[in-house]
Amino acid sequence: MIIQWFGHSCFKIQAKIRDRELTVVTDPYDSSAGLKLPKIHANIVTSSHDNPSHNNIAAIAGVDDQQVFAITSPGEYEKSGIFIRGILSYCDKLNGEQLGVNTIYRIDLENLSVVHLGSLGHILTTEQLELINGVDILLIPVGCVDTINIEEVSEVIAQIEPKIVIPMHYRTGGETHGVKTGLESVDKFLHSMGMKDADKLPKFKISVKDLEFGGSRKIIVLDKS
Repeated sequence: MIIQWFGHSCFKIQAKIRDRELTVVTDPYDSSAGLKLPKIHANIVTSSHDNPSHNNIAAIAGVDDQQVFAITSPGEYEKSGIFIRGILSYCDKLNGEQLGVNTIYRIDLENLSVVHLGSLGHILTTEQLELINGVDILLIPVGCVDTINIEEVSEVIAQIEPKIVIPMHYRTGGETHGVKTGLESVDKFLHSMGMKDADKLPKFKISVKDLEFGGSRKIIVLDKS
């Protein structure tokens, strides 16, 4: 599996399923995010909530003249051997009254589970935790605007107990991302996790064999592609 980050909450996840290369894209954004999204082709695209910086599905092209399979709400989905569960949550602590509904996605592929928290705004409930149980890779917002705050980020990680954490939804250099919205940089998150700094990877490659030997939780910071 290869995970690539395009800034904000947008990732490209590539996997080989039944000898076929498949791609899932999460939360494509429009220009309101302060970033320019490159041309991306995918088999599946997910959107965590109805906001232009998370739901620009039209920007994602299909593969081999096939229309991209779009997932925008809670439920259970299967496409070409990739299994996705969308779980109802909220962007605030008032059941969506302030900022709306959010969908958490658990994506199972190549015998690995990836959970994308979208713009989660609250600590997870017991029911939500049961639905995403056994997370290998967690994609979590750490910019602290219209999402969980930095203390809650640590608490949600402790709730989920993933093997690998990849931060998202934070201010990046270049263009205007985070400047308009006041997003924090990733540094505040790293400091809260006891890290002074982290090397940034252009892409993250992993297989289930890489997790067989256990060890401490890893935090992977990706460079924006």
